[in-house]
Amino acid sequence: MPKRLMINHGRVIASLSNFASPASADKLSRGKQFYYFCNHGERKVFLIMEGDFIVRSENGSKIINIVSAPHVIGVLPSIDPPPIWLEKVDHGRIDAIEYNKFWRIVHQKELRSDVMDIISSYHSDLLSYLQIASPDSEEYTLNLIRKWNSFPCHIKERFSLLFFLTNSSFLSKSTASRTLKKLKDEGVIKLDKGRLSTMPKFTV
Repeated sequence: MPKRLMINHGRVIASLSNFASPASADKLSRGKQFYYFCNHGERKVFLIMEGDFIVRSENGSKIINIVSAPHVIGVLPSIDPPPIWLEKVDHGRIDAIEYNKFWRIVHQKELRSDVMDIISSYHSDLLSYLQIASPDSEEYTLNLIRKWNSFPCHIKERFSLLFFLTNSSFLSKSTASRTLKKLKDEGVIKLDKGRLSTMPKFTV
């Protein structure tokens, strides 16, 4: 995340933290904690105070992004809640604030500029995500690896590249494994115990 955008997120969180409450997981499954942007008719904005969270789509539970603290998510103006949900990675601290209350306080504290920058980053992320798609499985895989390479080192060390590929696309495990092997054999990427290490011929 660019330093300026990190400042935007941090300033909004600092200004609204006293008005938010610790978020309780909306679902627990196999030790994982999930958080929904709307529950029982109440729409929420999440303030990620500590840790990392996977952003997954409602369609297929695919990974859209992985965000790290400080991060504000769920502020995009829309008629309906965003069709995504959050999954906590290992540990983390996340607060929630009701959507309309969030915007009311944003106006009161004159945080509109910060929030507009955050919304602008949402659109940039969405455009980047849309550009990943390709009818060619190898090119599609390369685009996904480019995205994976942009994540912080501790995230890339936490998950295998194959996990990311199969959880962020509709590629089958066999197709992803076959493409990874081809790229590895050609020296395009290097893997260490399934984790992406170096990419001598890989342009990001």
